Amino acid sequence: MITKKTIPIYFCVLLYSLLSLNYVIAESEIEDINTTIEINFPKNLKFNISGNMPDELYGINLVLKTGYSNANIIQPIEFSQENNKIEGYLSWETNTSSRYIPPGSPIEYSYIIKTKSGKTFNTKPETIVYLDNNKTWNSIKKKTITMYYNEIFGDVVKKRSEDLLQATFQTVESLSPLLGLEASNEPVNIVLFNDYAYMSKSLAPKSNAQSENLVTQGQAYPKHGVVLLLDGMQSKGTASHEIAHILVERAAGSPFSVIPSWLNEGIAEYANPVKGFSYQNSFDINLATDTLLPITKYTSPPGKPEDVILFYGQAEKIVEYMVENFGSKTFTLFIKSLKNGISVNKAIEQNYGMSKTEIENEWRLSIGASTIKETNNQNKPKSTSSSVQLYTLDGVKDDSEKLSKENSENKDDSEKLSKEKSESKDFKAYEDQKKNQTTNSCGLSDSNEILMLFSLFCIGMLYKKRKQL
Repeated sequence: MITKKTIPIYFCVLLYSLLSLNYVIAESEIEDINTTIEINFPKNLKFNISGNMPDELYGINLVLKTGYSNANIIQPIEFSQENNKIEGYLSWETNTSSRYIPPGSPIEYSYIIKTKSGKTFNTKPETIVYLDNNKTWNSIKKKTITMYYNEIFGDVVKKRSEDLLQATFQTVESLSPLLGLEASNEPVNIVLFNDYAYMSKSLAPKSNAQSENLVTQGQAYPKHGVVLLLDGMQSKGTASHEIAHILVERAAGSPFSVIPSWLNEGIAEYANPVKGFSYQNSFDINLATDTLLPITKYTSPPGKPEDVILFYGQAEKIVEYMVENFGSKTFTLFIKSLKNGISVNKAIEQNYGMSKTEIENEWRLSIGASTIKETNNQNKPKSTSSSVQLYTLDGVKDDSEKLSKENSENKDDSEKLSKEKSESKDFKAYEDQKKNQTTNSCGLSDSNEILMLFSLFCIGMLYKKRKQL
């Protein structure tokens, strides 16, 4: 029933509805807009937008999402407008450390168009898979895992791809419960390479610290949900190892804590059904000579190749001890603690009732090795070099080099962000994938926003007054 007291309320509700309707109409008015994307692998992506727009434009933003994260990148683009015809473009460099996109990544893109009259339009999102456009690719899929491979040698490569996909899927099925994940819950893309020279061009820019004596057979990019894999004798083990990194990031990754490499690599090797001989050999030699690494003090892998071999083998052993000696349930709770933002040290204390040094010393005593002291210093004993050469290492740019690279990358990103903010007041470029934050774009003009807020305020105040009466 409408009374004199309720008329202002209905008026405000009507005002709110009209503003919302205006927004919807503005969204649906966009017509005759064409968007294209050009892949120049591995250098860049070129985004183009063209069409007719009768209103004078204020700006155009590209909304970009790479991989399977929920983070959006919003980037202003250059454009021109003449006789209602608009042309806009943006070149996205993909061969730099800050803007690198691994092949196999899904890329979703759309545009936000804002006019000087205050109207805002959103184009329909489109999705492509980023692959070398100079080659022909086929794909096979098992539930949420998709493998891409080159169309060469016919059925031989297809059969090999099927075998590797099955091995990867089995790792997902077996490891997911331990990490507290639903098996095959999120998609993963795997790109299979038959040539290392070609694969090396597809990798992220290498760190200067990376040894030239180590051949990268696989690489995981957890933020993108992508694994790059070189086909070879041990590729099944490499595929299992790399897919484990994806799962670890999804189960334990948090913007408030870092997963140390000894834990990340240890889980990956523990889940690997194809054990590397070089890891075990190096571990046995260093155990016999009492030169094991203080493994839990390592947040990133060591620099020497012989130390890296030992690092991988030793990391697997201590994770195996944590799982099998204390039970899988305790380990699952430990991983969930990391996901909640608790540091590794505190998570171990909460779930195992001891410090990480104490748990390492218990493991050392169980295998007959000398104990280490409780210290914050990363004292690295010299390991005994093994005669067995390692060919199954992964670089894991998102994980194992996280601490050494993110500082420089974040510095570059922050400088770029500061520059872009100064160039535009209304459109901002947010490259916040590492924080996993989605940037939401509002399609209302400034005046509409003010009126809508005012109408909501009126509704609230009138409702409060009526309740008092």
